[in-house]
Amino acid sequence: MQFPHGRSHEAALRQIRVAVAGALKWLSDEKREAPEPLGSKKFRGHLTLRVPPEVHRELAIKAAEENVSIKQLILSKIIERRSVVEKIVLFLQKLNPRPLLLGREGGKNQAPLFAREGLG
Repeated sequence: MQFPHGRSHEAALRQIRVAVAGALKWLSDEKREAPEPLGSKKFRGHLTLRVPPEVHRELAIKAAEENVSIKQLILSKIIERRSVVEKIVLFLQKLNPRPLLLGREGGKNQAPLFAREGLG
């Protein structure tokens, strides 16, 4: 596995922490609050999606070939991708079993990154 911002996963994770800390500092300097983590928001489960006519046509053809509705086809693709993302998160957690911490090293305001983002 390649790590674009470090020679190892530890170095890459340090760079992620630096980036997140910088973003949080910028928000604080601008007197803005950090956005609510998506993992803690409530969703209804309804999604309206507009696509270009050609994409709609391709989806309709693919759905007909698989003998499913367009909605079922799109949902199956989303679930497939979600499974891949979950596997990547689990793999990264195995590489670094201790939680990623945000904030100052040794500071009181540190929170696990995955928990903060609703992934852990």
